[in-house]
Amino acid sequence: MFHDKQNQVEVVVANTANEMFKSDENRLHPASLCGRFAEVLKSITPKMKHVKSSSEFDGDSSMAVYEKEAEYDITPRYSFAEFIEREMD
Repeated sequence: MFHDKQNQVEVVVANTANEMFKSDENRLHPASLCGRFAEVLKSITPKMKHVKSSSEFDGDSSMAVYEKEAEYDITPRYSFAEFIEREMD
């Protein structure tokens, strides 16, 4: 699914196990699901930049600025219900 992908892609990991790292400042903590998935993505898609979901965008600046300044990140969702609510508007 991700092989040979490049450029920027928004990634969301929805799983109740994310709760363990909810208060961690590093959303890509190596022991977290998001951190482990980030490592998998790096190994199979080194040209792809995984970034947080645009649902995290606060709207205070243009989307173009958000996309340009986006850092490697993954958005955790703590349940499938939250994923649907936040990502499927």
